[in-house]
Amino acid sequence: MAERTKALVLKTGGPGNGSRGFESHSLRPSARVKGRRERWPSGRRRSPAKRVGGRKPPRGFKSLPLRRRARCAGSGASIGRYAGFPSDGRFAADMTAAPEALPEFDAPPVVEVVLAVGFEPAYRLSNIDLMEAWCNLFKQRFPVATEQPHYAVPRETLEKIQIPQMELIASAEPPPSRLWLTTEDKGELIQLQHDWFARNWRKVGSGSKYPRYENHIRPAFERDLDTFATYMEKQGHNPRFRQCEITYINHITANELWNNHGEAFRLFRIINGSSYHTSPLESIAFRSSSLIHNSSKEPVGRLYVEIDSVYDSVGHPIVRFSLTARGASIDNNRDAVMEFLDLGRDRIVRSFVELTSEEIQQKWSRTR
Repeated sequence: MAERTKALVLKTGGPGNGSRGFESHSLRPSARVKGRRERWPSGRRRSPAKRVGGRKPPRGFKSLPLRRRARCAGSGASIGRYAGFPSDGRFAADMTAAPEALPEFDAPPVVEVVLAVGFEPAYRLSNIDLMEAWCNLFKQRFPVATEQPHYAVPRETLEKIQIPQMELIASAEPPPSRLWLTTEDKGELIQLQHDWFARNWRKVGSGSKYPRYENHIRPAFERDLDTFATYMEKQGHNPRFRQCEITYINHITANELWNNHGEAFRLFRIINGSSYHTSPLESIAFRSSSLIHNSSKEPVGRLYVEIDSVYDSVGHPIVRFSLTARGASIDNNRDAVMEFLDLGRDRIVRSFVELTSEEIQQKWSRTR
């Protein structure tokens, strides 16, 4: 799966980790994991990457000298809907209740939401092409572009035993890098790569409020994905979607209910309050994965859950609670992408409620 307040500025990970651009609050690993690289959800997952250029990156895109110049249209390209195949309903959610029946909170602890789609690599899609896409499609809304290391998109399968996937490609040229396109306030981010498109919402301050999935997160992703896919098609590339995912990153800060990581049992139903230590626990770590089924009880993806104990830049304890739903093969079906994201979001919200305690849910002002 952001620069928020000065007290919370991401420190985990590094540019070489190939992260998806998650920039949550500044976190330091707890004592038990000091000296290890924090793992971002996606054993799958990896730690958030830092921006190239430091904390104050230069305005605009800056990279190595290029052989040809990017052509930026003056008024920007028109936005069109990508002509994907009609959905076959394979990813439809098995909703026993209407979507509005999902639990809701007035003050959820979410700090970042990422919707992403992976497609078959378009190796002819160069850094210049990505720059032109930025200039022609997104520059007015996302005026700052920075270059990031290439992200190796993991391949989701439905096998019972998940074996790490490795793809070896022989090429005389280095793989295209990844572009981060950010808004002026850094609250929203688009990631472009030759086989990856992602859109992030990030909490950037105490006044930043989660804009809600139905009202902003989903329609903004769908609009910008259509824009990028249509542009690629016009440039002679055929974006063949192969999988998608949605991630919610939550930061649970200390309050009157808990003030150290040894009291995490007050936050989660799955953590036992008993301790086999003579002193309170200093750190916690939890990992799980489970299959996601559609209305026909067919497996269509996986839900990944991670709970980690971390600290902010001034030493205050935080529990990072991440949930990611990743869909397996979607057969180049654009509508199936949106169907799975809806299903994945449903699973994430329901799992969030099932895993957290009623006491902490009250602190987040649960309304339903």
